[in-house]
Amino acid sequence: MLDSCGGAYVSIATGLPAALSALAVGLQPLLTSTIANRLLGERVVARQWGGLLLGIAGVYLVQDKAIIGGATPLAWVASLVALLSITFGTIYRSTSQR
Repeated sequence: MLDSCGGAYVSIATGLPAALSALAVGLQPLLTSTIANRLLGERVVARQWGGLLLGIAGVYLVQDKAIIGGATPLAWVASLVALLSITFGTIYRSTSQR
């Protein structure tokens, strides 16, 4: 089963530097809040959006030059799988406890 840890492992094993894999998965709060806001109707206040935007700006600044690097497409896909796994796992856990 390829979950968040497995996706991160595969992305690193296929050429994505560990720091970039961690930063890609670091987008999880932004994705989780967006999905929770749109699909579940949870309210995200302006202050939270501001913090999320600062976070994504930081990720962009760090990854800007590295995206062109030598990582294979599989590495980026595996990192995306890790991001989606942890995001939907968080949402599932949140909704199952209501």
